[in-house]
Amino acid sequence: MNILKTSAIALTACVMTAGMALVGSQAARAEDYESFTLAPGFRPNPVVGTGLSGGTRLVDCYTNESGGRTLVRTYVDSANAPDHVVTVTRPFSNLRASVQADGDVTLLIDGPDGTYCSDDVDGLMPSISGNWPAGTYNIWIGDFVGDGSGVYRYRLFLTQQ
Repeated sequence: MNILKTSAIALTACVMTAGMALVGSQAARAEDYESFTLAPGFRPNPVVGTGLSGGTRLVDCYTNESGGRTLVRTYVDSANAPDHVVTVTRPFSNLRASVQADGDVTLLIDGPDGTYCSDDVDGLMPSISGNWPAGTYNIWIGDFVGDGSGVYRYRLFLTQQ
């Protein structure tokens, strides 16, 4: 009987220790980092992608928000590992990429017509709208931490307007 009781106490201690190790850290989910193929009229509108922000690669990019060019220094995952890949099969006259998160995040999009960056359009949340030619777009959701810990859980919205 004492062996079972001691084993149960040891197992409880292991489970509690493992649970405490997860407190304060984020874990990727199976549905995170989804890729999308979009054409005008896609459903549902918006499509939503999820994941964890940041990475260890420092990127300097410029926004054209608030009437001027602003330097944004953000941390994202490696160049060959975007958070989301969006394939646009036919051009959009107005497609919006926006992010909601529980902290200050950035949006970096590298597409066939250039690289775009956004920070603090809607409070601390980034957003990029406009014409999207057909092609492949690599999307990263960055933050300002730089240790690759996936600081903020986010939701990326792709909305045809």
